[in-house]
Amino acid sequence: MTPEQLQEIHCPTLVMGGDHDGIPSYHLWLISQHIPQSYLWIVPNSGHSVAIYKKDQFNAVVGDFLAQPYRKIEGLDVLH
Repeated sequence: MTPEQLQEIHCPTLVMGGDHDGIPSYHLWLISQHIPQSYLWIVPNSGHSVAIYKKDQFNAVVGDFLAQPYRKIEGLDVLH
């Protein structure tokens, strides 16, 4: 997706990946910066299968994400 297409996503979004993922962490960061209401979670010592190999941590983080309303983190605007 292009940055312009990502900016059209208007629902809260959790962008995640492992620090040893096939998708580089910098690319995940760029994705998160172009989605207006996004959080970024880079999982340490993990590849692309976070939901499998880190399932307890994954379930806790995703559960919290779904349970809480989006809250903008102030002072960290880079592209928003």
